[in-house]
Amino acid sequence: MAIRVTPKSEQIPINIVGSSSFGDWPKISLEKTYNMFESDGWLVPYPGWHKVLIPLAAGKEGRGLFRSFRGNRMIAVVDSNVYDISSTLGSRLVGTLATQSGEVFMDENLFSQICIVDGLNMYIYNYVVGGVIVQTGGVLAGSPPNLIPSFVSYHNGFFLLGNSIQSAASNNWYSYAYSTPTTVTMSTTMSLETKPDAALAIKRIPAQAANVLVFGGSVCEVWTQVGGLNSAGIAEDYQRNNSISIDDGCLSISTIAESEDYIAWLGVNEDNLPSITSITGQTVTRISTDGIDYLVQSLKNPANSTAMMYRLNGHLFYHISFLDPADNLTLLYDFNVNKFYHSCDQFFNYHPARQLVYFNTNAPNNTALDGINQNIFFISIKGGYIYQLSQQFNDINEDINTDFSPGHPVNNPAPTDPNLRYEMQRVRICKAIRFPTSAPFKLNQICFTIMQGNTYEDAIQECIILMITENNIRIFSENPSYRQLVPERAGQEDCLAVPYQGRIDCALSKNGMDTWSNYVPRYMHHDGFGKNILRWDKGGKANDVIPKFRFCTYGPIVCTDGYAEVTT
Repeated sequence: MAIRVTPKSEQIPINIVGSSSFGDWPKISLEKTYNMFESDGWLVPYPGWHKVLIPLAAGKEGRGLFRSFRGNRMIAVVDSNVYDISSTLGSRLVGTLATQSGEVFMDENLFSQICIVDGLNMYIYNYVVGGVIVQTGGVLAGSPPNLIPSFVSYHNGFFLLGNSIQSAASNNWYSYAYSTPTTVTMSTTMSLETKPDAALAIKRIPAQAANVLVFGGSVCEVWTQVGGLNSAGIAEDYQRNNSISIDDGCLSISTIAESEDYIAWLGVNEDNLPSITSITGQTVTRISTDGIDYLVQSLKNPANSTAMMYRLNGHLFYHISFLDPADNLTLLYDFNVNKFYHSCDQFFNYHPARQLVYFNTNAPNNTALDGINQNIFFISIKGGYIYQLSQQFNDINEDINTDFSPGHPVNNPAPTDPNLRYEMQRVRICKAIRFPTSAPFKLNQICFTIMQGNTYEDAIQECIILMITENNIRIFSENPSYRQLVPERAGQEDCLAVPYQGRIDCALSKNGMDTWSNYVPRYMHHDGFGKNILRWDKGGKANDVIPKFRFCTYGPIVCTDGYAEVTT
């Protein structure tokens, strides 16, 4: 099939491949990319997710998920309940916390102990002995105590505890060492002193065996493990590096995430509004642009946020979600290309993930897993369910008894509720089509290249809606197009329904995204019928046109840049 060319026309590039760009003013940049990212010059899909486990009973909030490398298990906290999840994805309740909500932090030592802090207490769960034991005594005792644990990380034999106490002792942070199978005892006290600040969290600096980063509200300090006694004969586990400090503290300790060479967090200090900060080695970088800073600083409650860092298909992402209903936003920062993207759930709310882990299971093939034993899991903020994140998923599946992935055993149970399966919200809003002179033009056609033809979609059964009227029955598909599957034939509705067919919708805005045209669909061909030119005709006359593409499909989307044919 040849591409039609209008005489005396010219082609203007359209950047189908692109990120979410932000400007202080909408006219500077309006680009957005939802649940897709750039790879090798193409736009590719961000992974979908399937629900695989409800820990015993549904809850209100997933508060934390931790993978015990030595114990080969996951620990999940839902509401006040602590669950031990085995390598076969069996869960059992092992204890409760004194709090019901808010993110919890966990880490493990070499003695089968997992330390849990919830912003009120420190707990030890020993997966060999069993039971979740609250830790008492020492600086944890008193009214008020000198330590209210806000954050925990393990480093070289110690649990390192951040402090959320509002008192003169708030700048102190503590190291705890193994005592008995169910208890730990305080080893030493250290103090953050560069500024009058609180020592909120401590994180090991990647690729630096002896160094940790101590987070305050307006400053960060680098400390080095030294051991031994100081000049006064007092035990000293860590010493501050007096030649280095970072003039950015942490607005939300839940946004602290590290992987490989990086630590990133939502930074702030006494002079500056929030921005996203990272450190590699001892080099500090603000990864957020002026547009991202403007966005973050315009949020109603940026402190109500959480973040993770993980690698997918060679791309290292910093994943930050702003949870306040007035904000309701998730951003992905790709360290490979230094660009931001949007992510969301099926209703364009923030991505549900909190504390993603890589966990090697030996669960049998069933409807919960995609048949791969090496899996990435996360706990959902809403409900506390456990989901599997996989590049093989191109949908969001809320039904744990359903799996639509190829290659599964034929004896899988049937879906219990196929209506709980959703297409991913994949959207690309491109740069405006305009001339440098702002001269008017006629938009003849838009065209770009996309991978299509997918066996995965061929086997999908269409859910249908019956609309009963006085004279006949009309049958529609239950996908966003609501296209009629069976033509009306005076009550003789006996022909077969049209199988599911993915599509791409295009809408145009000629007034800077104040309003949009109706969506015009282009249906995708199935496997074996791949020849097609993806083209939209007759866009009308304008001097500034912004195209938006919505990819509605249960299959993968891989596309590259296109062009707009215009005539003046």
